[in-house]
Amino acid sequence: MAIYEFEGMKPKIGASSYVHPLAVVIGDVIIGENCFIAPGASLRGDLGGIVVEDGTDIQEGCVLHGITRVGKNNHLTHHSIVHVATTGDNVMLGMGAIIMDNAEIGDGCIVGAGSVVLPGIKIPPGKTVVGVPGRVVGDVSERARADYLEGIGYYQTFPGRYPKGLKQIG
Repeated sequence: MAIYEFEGMKPKIGASSYVHPLAVVIGDVIIGENCFIAPGASLRGDLGGIVVEDGTDIQEGCVLHGITRVGKNNHLTHHSIVHVATTGDNVMLGMGAIIMDNAEIGDGCIVGAGSVVLPGIKIPPGKTVVGVPGRVVGDVSERARADYLEGIGYYQTFPGRYPKGLKQIG
């Protein structure tokens, strides 16, 4: 497994979480309970601490770097980036979304695929953000909330399923 100490800082990973062997976790990183870290994810705590709170999934190609906090039950989909930023609880980042330095995403927000939240932007709770640069286009719809709940619920089964069901065959 690619989990590394860096300059005396060792990652701390919740006992009920799963980190895929092809993910990279370096240095000052705390991963809570029931988290799923997919292959190809990179959590680099070499320039400040990273905290991933309980129930969060971080999918393939995601990058977290610098002083970063990801709230509870976040759904960070493929290739999203959180760099020196904060997300609240129950947030979904669409594929390829980028959250830049000192930005804050409020609880219950959905950031659309390919969106870029610029440095220092603060998104209020419960909002939908789309575009480059990212802009609030309204409240999270009931349909979008239902889709988020379905996705996060599915991914929250992986920490229990992967250790038993994943077997390298080649």
